[in-house]
Amino acid sequence: MDPVILAILLVVVLFAALMWNKIPTPITMMVVPFVFALIAGYSIFDTATAVANQFNSLMTSVGYMILFSLIYFQIVTESGMFDIIIDKLLSIVGDKINVLVILILTAVISLIVSLTTNITAAYLVTVPIVLQLYKRFNMDRMAAIIIIGTSLVVFSFLPWSFGLAMASQMIGAEINELSAAAMPWALCFIPVLILEIAYFTIMHKRKHGTLALPHDAVEESEEHQKKENPLARPKLFWFNLLLFVAVVLCLTLSGLPAWFIFAAAAFLGTVVNYLKDSGKVWNKAAAPILNILLMLLAVSAYIAVFSYAPEGGTSLLNVLSTWLVGVVPSFLLRFSGVIFILLAVFIVRLVPYQMYMAMFPMIAAVGLSFDISAVAIIAPLAVVMGMGSAVSPMTATTYVSTAVAEVDIMELGKRGVIYMEVGVIIATLFATVFGLLPV
Repeated sequence: MDPVILAILLVVVLFAALMWNKIPTPITMMVVPFVFALIAGYSIFDTATAVANQFNSLMTSVGYMILFSLIYFQIVTESGMFDIIIDKLLSIVGDKINVLVILILTAVISLIVSLTTNITAAYLVTVPIVLQLYKRFNMDRMAAIIIIGTSLVVFSFLPWSFGLAMASQMIGAEINELSAAAMPWALCFIPVLILEIAYFTIMHKRKHGTLALPHDAVEESEEHQKKENPLARPKLFWFNLLLFVAVVLCLTLSGLPAWFIFAAAAFLGTVVNYLKDSGKVWNKAAAPILNILLMLLAVSAYIAVFSYAPEGGTSLLNVLSTWLVGVVPSFLLRFSGVIFILLAVFIVRLVPYQMYMAMFPMIAAVGLSFDISAVAIIAPLAVVMGMGSAVSPMTATTYVSTAVAEVDIMELGKRGVIYMEVGVIIATLFATVFGLLPV
């Protein structure tokens, strides 16, 4: 079978199976790529080895961090630290805090953390701080992921950004030159962030009729304070708060591996809070950890089959990316940069971001034929990639954000992609006004 057709069928069949939603997602994402690997003529041994190598890579990059971070945040949550903070905050500000304020707070915190361009830290710092507020106010927790993802895009032009560094390698450009070209595009997402806050505020008001704390939530809060939680550790509040602050500082400033920071925090938090009850707390984190590890294995199967290149051959990833660039009609080639900007969210939603970036050299070559520099055409693509990866099940970091925000990852893929695509369209309109389009 033609490799291009095979690659397209793999994407279509897998996407259809996921939308059908009759088979557990991890099984679908493991079985379908394996079947297509056999159709492509790959041996079972080579395919299994490629999947294992990809899984090891994912575990090294995010897997161990997810494991230990979930254990740590389970400890912090059970200790009641965030509940004490929120109860105190609500008692001080009263009705001055509402949904709009919480959404703005989410954006401010995530923008500050996003200066590090550490995607994981942005979610793991911001979400736990605001999560209890979202729950108390019955807010859509997906809004937090969308706002944080957009905040990361706002600062994606920074030279130490991972996406920008990868893009510079793809086209052989100086990172500072690419950063300068990406900055105006990234800043076009500031109004997008503002509009997102306004949208989620309006939607909440329309659904609940108020932006204030619901009456039942007030009663629930009072009842919660009266009811004794056997796992709560109010006397250890200051220890847990200082440990949390130390974790945030280490994530943003130390340069230490994130998994090591969370492992140390989980160990220390367990010893101090639950030396004799560790099993009760750790067992609560077991189910989400297992689900995430299964999903990472499933994603590994998909990426491995797409990326595997048999000896003397080429991968489905390269075949499909070459075809995607070549399929653009000749009269639209001049606008290929704009086309791929508008398609970025959907592309990264359906396939690994590596495939999206693999197209950069070809897109740059097309732009050069129309006297559009490689930097000018690739800079916006590197920026908008973040809008897609924030809601893509093909991106490992998405499992971090959905786990800590307690959001279903497939629901994020369905609804979140619409929010992010609208955001890209709005940013592109601003870019058009300021003459930034690569044409």
